[in-house]
Amino acid sequence: MSETEYARKLDEVDSLINDPTRRLDADKVWSLLAEFARARDVGERQAARA
Repeated sequence: MSETEYARKLDEVDSLINDPTRRLDADKVWSLLAEFARARDVGERQAARA
């Protein structure tokens, strides 16, 4: 996940959780958080190989 994509998704999570004009979509929040975790895991595996 690129830094730009990460920032965009993080902004979306923030908006979903904190924007009172948006309906909280828990499934979407968990989906985005899972993407962050997968990206972190891939980065950790790549760093371990280096």
